[in-house]
Amino acid sequence: MKSEKLAVEYPKFRKFLGSDLRISIALLDMLSEYMYEDFKTGEVRHLLCLTSENIAKEINIVLGTRYDSKRIQRVINKLAITENIEKLEESQIPTELFEKYTENSYEKIISNKYHYTNFIEFKNADMEKSETISKELYDNNYTLNALNFEGIARILGKDIASNIFKQRETTVVSKKIKVDENLLSESKKENELKIAKFILRKIETQRYVAERDIIFYVYKYLLKKKTKKDAEYLVKQCRANICKDYDLELIRVTNSIRESYKISNEIKSRSIIYVKN
Repeated sequence: MKSEKLAVEYPKFRKFLGSDLRISIALLDMLSEYMYEDFKTGEVRHLLCLTSENIAKEINIVLGTRYDSKRIQRVINKLAITENIEKLEESQIPTELFEKYTENSYEKIISNKYHYTNFIEFKNADMEKSETISKELYDNNYTLNALNFEGIARILGKDIASNIFKQRETTVVSKKIKVDENLLSESKKENELKIAKFILRKIETQRYVAERDIIFYVYKYLLKKKTKKDAEYLVKQCRANICKDYDLELIRVTNSIRESYKISNEIKSRSIIYVKN
């Protein structure tokens, strides 16, 4: 990843990492310093049991930056998707080490109900595999800002998604994050179909539809007693499937795109719109 040839030899993976390349390298360097010997196998492993907030503090010191914990968590998920790191279950960590390492921080995490990272192990990176996965994500119009269980499960399979997002079932949910199980239920398929019909109707009449209008439609007509953030979350869950099933493309508004599709000035530049592929 530090090689100047990265963009030439693995262009999709380099684009996938984007502006997070520097953080990714710092994170993997950081992992390599948390080493321990597995008491059962004698293998040297890498350990990390910190909150995303603490990881961000460490990386900010190294890079002289001011990244927040959400940005760091996104980078962790990016690397986990491409299998440069693997999230481990608590049970896989030697008991003696787990108790010693977490005797203070772990109790604090539980008592305050902070959302924390699982243990993660730095693996020998398979750059060719990372390139393949990155290409598949781009081919499916998957937006990097919306890394979530449903999206990865849909494109790369449930097994991969479950391994990456172990926190979804095993960790304490932050007080700031409300998880609505109804958004993950079977009814989502029905909503997905309704969203697709709305998108296709709009495209038929005006050649495009702005994602902000889709979110408003979902908020007003599909999700009762929910917030606009819930609507946005549902749209992001469904859009990869909809684009794949109905041959749609996600593009961002530029001056040329605005002129080509006669897009209203009310829709800001860089906004996402859906068009026929």
